[in-house]
Amino acid sequence: MDTVALIVLYDRERRLLLQHRTENAPVLPGYWAFFGGGIKEGETPEDAVRREAVEELNYKLKAPLFFIKQYFKTDTNEGYMYVYIEAFNEDKSFLTLQEGQGWGWYNESETDSLKMINHDREVIKLINQYLDSKINSSEIDQEIGTNILNKNLAKIAQEARKLIIEVAWRSKSVHVGPALSCVDLLVALYFHELNISEKDWANRDIFVLSKAHAAMALYAILTMKGIISREIFMGYLQNDGTLPAHLDRFTSKGIEVSAGSLGHGFNMALGMAYGYKARGDKRKIYTLIGDGESQEGSIWEGALFGSKLGLDNFTAIMDYNNLQGYGRAREICSFEPVKSKWEAFGWHAIEVGGHDFDAIKGALCEDTQGKPKIIIAHTTKGKGVSFMEDQLIWHYYIVTDEHRDKALRELE
Repeated sequence: MDTVALIVLYDRERRLLLQHRTENAPVLPGYWAFFGGGIKEGETPEDAVRREAVEELNYKLKAPLFFIKQYFKTDTNEGYMYVYIEAFNEDKSFLTLQEGQGWGWYNESETDSLKMINHDREVIKLINQYLDSKINSSEIDQEIGTNILNKNLAKIAQEARKLIIEVAWRSKSVHVGPALSCVDLLVALYFHELNISEKDWANRDIFVLSKAHAAMALYAILTMKGIISREIFMGYLQNDGTLPAHLDRFTSKGIEVSAGSLGHGFNMALGMAYGYKARGDKRKIYTLIGDGESQEGSIWEGALFGSKLGLDNFTAIMDYNNLQGYGRAREICSFEPVKSKWEAFGWHAIEVGGHDFDAIKGALCEDTQGKPKIIIAHTTKGKGVSFMEDQLIWHYYIVTDEHRDKALRELE
């Protein structure tokens, strides 16, 4: 399994710099590809991409922006590529080709005639979608030093919250607060981390929502990914609909397990991770648990199981909003110090702000040294709607006409 760091420079005309690899190159001979290479031991992806830019282009990057982590597979190798982008507004003479037989600046349509792997074409399409959202070159210049991807993730999260409010109002459903608190975590997973596409569905990464009472959040994300139709989504908890309040894997594509009883989804996901690892399948398994859910004994049985078997293909995320059905999780059955507990059970534990996309992405990418991973994400129940934030009643309260209108105005 290879891990590589790649850099894509783009100019004022939004053309991307690509290299033409030699016919005797050990990887992708004769193909057009991005600049970059393997990540050495002890390097972060950004360290690697800065080094590769000097080695291949004799150029010191100024502010490489982490864009996406993408799975790739060729006839000879497979792995993950960390793609960085940076605006290049200097004279082209500042660059010197150090490796390869050629290079060139291309817009998306011009790459159609180049010999490239499909994974690179997909990344080029994504980059251009982001750059096309800018009105002109001056706006692109202003993006230097900021993370374009984060801005788009935030927009996606805002739209997901609108969908949750809308469908909660239509269905008169409870559990709005728990759904809103985990939106940013799901957006980071589905729009940044997971290897999941219709073209290669059989080899997708697996996500299990163990805190299944937040099903509205997952349904909204799957709708935005095009996996669930909007019509099916709007039928949530309706007499003629198919989507239930808790998850049923037979109701829709993208629902990996039936869940609702707290602590069960976590262990089913661990079983999947064990099975895939045992048969040499490289896909990753992810699950989201609640903080109240972590009071279940089955969670800690699974924690022992995961570390014992070295399930480094498994990542759990705790939605730590510190509000469960009847009060503060810490007051009802305290599990602090939670990070130390997971570490004592043999897990690689990380604490992050659960609404900070940089922190979430960094934690998802962090090497686990052969251990399963737990990301303790500190979130706010009802996040995004001021009168719902950190309010216990929104675990079970329903969205009235007045609540809907007020919430949607805030989310505009």
